[in-house]
Order: sequence, then C-alpha cells, then structure tokens
Amino acid sequence: AGIAHEINNPINFVYAGVNSLEKNFQLFARLAESHIYQTADHSSELPRGFSYEELKEDIAALIGDIRLGADRTAEIVKGLRNFSRIDEAERKLAHPHDGLDSTLVLLRNQIKQNIQISKDYDSSVPEINCFPGQLNQVFMNIITNAIQAYREQPGRIEIRTWHDAQQVYISIRDEAGGIPQPIQHRIFEPFFTTKDVGQGTGLGLSISYGIIEKHGGKLELHSQEGLGSEFVISLPK
Repeated sequence: AGIAHEINNPINFVYAGVNSLEKNFQLFARLAESHIYQTADHSSELPRGFSYEELKEDIAALIGDIRLGADRTAEIVKGLRNFSRIDEAERKLAHPHDGLDSTLVLLRNQIKQNIQISKDYDSSVPEINCFPGQLNQVFMNIITNAIQAYREQPGRIEIRTWHDAQQVYISIRDEAGGIPQPIQHRIFEPFFTTKDVGQGTGLGLSISYGIIEKHGGKLELHSQEGLGSEFVISLPK
C-alpha cells in the first residue's frame, strides 16, 4: 500500500500536467492556424516538407499516449491497493469481483494477447466478510497456474461467480489439458507441482487451500485430462 501511494503521487502530477498541456496546445493550435493563414505568402520560411496539420496530429497523439500511460499506471496502483492487504489482522467486508479484477490487472503482462479472459460475474453476488488481501493471493495463485498451464500457447480462462443462500462461489476454469487422475489427490500438497522446473515452488495451491479453510470455505478441483481444470472456491456469506 505504501508503494502504491508513492507511485500515485507523481501520477497525479502527470494528470495535472497533461490536462494543462492539452488545453494550452488547443489554444496554441488555434493561434498558429490563424497565423499560418495570415502569412501564407511566407511559406518559404517554413522547413521543407513542413505540414502544420501533420504536426498538430502528432502532438495530439503524443498527449493521448501520455494520458493512456497515466491511466494504465493509475489502474495498476488501484490494483496494488486492493491486492496488497495480505497482512490485515481483521476481517472486513469486500467484494470478490473487486479482488478478481485487481488480480487480472496485475497479471496483464502474463495474460498478454494469446490468453482470452472470459468473465461471467453474477451482479447479485454480495460482499463477504473476509481478509481481502489473502483472497486476492488465492486468485493470483489459481489464475497464474491457469496461464502457465497453456505453456505460452493461445487459450481461454473463464472466471464465473454465483451464490446461494449460504455461500458465494468463484470458479476459475481453463482448457489447457487437465491434470491426470492419479495425481489429482496430491494437488494441494505442499511442494507438489506439475509445472516445468523453475516455474513454481509447489506451494501456491497449498497456501491457497489453507487460506480458504481459514475463511471457513472450500477449494475444490474438478479436472479431466485432455479437457482442462476448474478450481471452485466456496465461501460463507
């Protein structure tokens, strides 16, 4: 949270600067356009190949790029603020959709263009009393596993939420080939991993299982070899 705050301060300066720059540029563009029309007979004084319209478009595009960069950075800061509450000592009301979205923001570089994320959120899912940062860590572990299961090949990850009278459910499903039946019972064991060497410690799912148990919920695996894997989180309301 402290790092997010430190990043947010200069981003606010960027926002203020780009807003002023955009207004001043629009004023300058109008003045320059008026001057060009008034001095059309002095075009020989301009650099060879000069195009006022192209220059105006280029500067406007640069301002747009700066704004886009600031927007993306601000989005990451928001994600960090929501995500980095792992050590909170007290439960609080938080919405699982916010945690899922923050996690996806932080995983954007890993997801890239070859992984399609499908979100099917039930808008009636309520806030739950939880440790938000710890749940975000669970989302991070499971979604990262799904991404890595595709081994840099194109794929699809479906995230779905729903609820009943007692529980809120979160499903994270991939179509990356699944986990062989003989080893499925070991998937939540500490240090057990099906990943390539160097891709993980084998602790992510074990830690995730413990976090969900701490919340009074369940973390279950449904997998069929050749078709994919689905992790279903159930949490009490």
